[in-house]
Amino acid sequence: MANNEDQYLDVEETVLNSLFFADSVITSMEEFDGKLFLGLENGELLSFNGLTVTSENNDFINIKSIRKVKTDNKILYIFFDNTKEFMIMRKLSDGTYSFSIIDSEG
Repeated sequence: MANNEDQYLDVEETVLNSLFFADSVITSMEEFDGKLFLGLENGELLSFNGLTVTSENNDFINIKSIRKVKTDNKILYIFFDNTKEFMIMRKLSDGTYSFSIIDSEG
C-alpha cells in the first residue's frame, strides 16, 4: 500500500519551493482558464494548476510591478504600478498564451 501522506508532502513542498524561489510578493490573484494566476511585485505572472507553478510571462518578466490581475473569462488583464500601460493575455487554439501590451493613453 502506497503512503499517500509522503506523496502529499512532496507536492506541497514543491509548490512552496516554487513560490519561495519566485522571490517576490504576491500582489493579485485571479482564476482564469482553470488555473490560479498570481501577479507578483517583481513583474512575474505565475499560474498554478493545482499541481505545478509555472512562470507565464518569461518574455516580459521584471518590466513593472504587477498591481492587479483581472479577467472577463476570455482575456486576462494584467495592470502595472505607475503606468497607463497594461498587458492582455489570450489563450491560443494550441493551448499556449499570447501577450500584448496596450497603452491606454493612445
